[in-house]
Amino acid sequence: MVVDSFYKPRLVVSRCLELAPVRYDGVQLVSTACRALYPYVEVVDVCPEVAIGLGTPRPKIRLVPHGDGVQLLQPETGRELTTALDDFALDFVQTNFDIDGFVLKSASPSCGIGTAKIYDGREGEAFSHRTHGRFARGMLAGYPQAAFIDEDRLLSDMWAREIFLTRLFASARLRALSQEATSLRDLIRFHADNKMLLLAFDEPAMRALGQVVAMAADLQFEQAMARYVGGFKTAMEKHPTIGSLANALQHLAGHFERETPLAEARDELHRHIAALLESGSIASLQAARSLLCELAAKDGNDYVGRQNLLSPYPKLLASFG
Repeated sequence: MVVDSFYKPRLVVSRCLELAPVRYDGVQLVSTACRALYPYVEVVDVCPEVAIGLGTPRPKIRLVPHGDGVQLLQPETGRELTTALDDFALDFVQTNFDIDGFVLKSASPSCGIGTAKIYDGREGEAFSHRTHGRFARGMLAGYPQAAFIDEDRLLSDMWAREIFLTRLFASARLRALSQEATSLRDLIRFHADNKMLLLAFDEPAMRALGQVVAMAADLQFEQAMARYVGGFKTAMEKHPTIGSLANALQHLAGHFERETPLAEARDELHRHIAALLESGSIASLQAARSLLCELAAKDGNDYVGRQNLLSPYPKLLASFG
């Protein structure tokens, strides 16, 4: 499904994040970040604790050391829940396909992404360190190329949000390509539109995928598509740097170096790219993107205007919360 020219990603979300009062204490959580995101995604909601039969409200569960590993317990009842949670996670992976990303509850013993406490024992508040919640661990293993974030970072960490949203919507576009493409022309167009995004994430992969497209005429279309889709997913697992993003923006700026009527906007663009390199400012990245879109429109440059690096996700998601 397409909304505002963007394919809707399939997003797994912890059900307690504004969707239902299923938290252990029965409280309905408020998440302005998730509320802003929901209209743009296809939500697959889940509460693993409810799914394994725990009621709402319910006694707290916690992670504790157990041998060389970690055990999930409900101290008040004495229930050991590790196997039940692991089995549910495995079943979820085996029955839910085409997942583009996850937004999970931070600090949860089931859903926390690197934020779940490992307590020193069944009682007390002392904890040794933090780890993945039991369900989150299964999801990270089962969907290694999906985009992951917890709701705290989605709201408060602008760079984590930027990379997450970029990967999430890129995955949805790639899924649409793999499901809807019928000719080599579709693949060529997709690669052209995502070339600078790939340059920012993984330059060697961009070049390798360009070779896949160039050689696609010599392959079965399905074979070329499989190679491209696999390579694109791997490229988007990388984490772009400030330098690689600035480099991709400078490549696009080069399309307007000889256009005298655009000199003022072009100079402003270079100032924003320089500020991005100097300070790592999200605002500078967004300003440079906007100016490149403006320059492309004024110059009639369809190649630059169609670059998904400039509009990687719906604009209203750039500043929510």
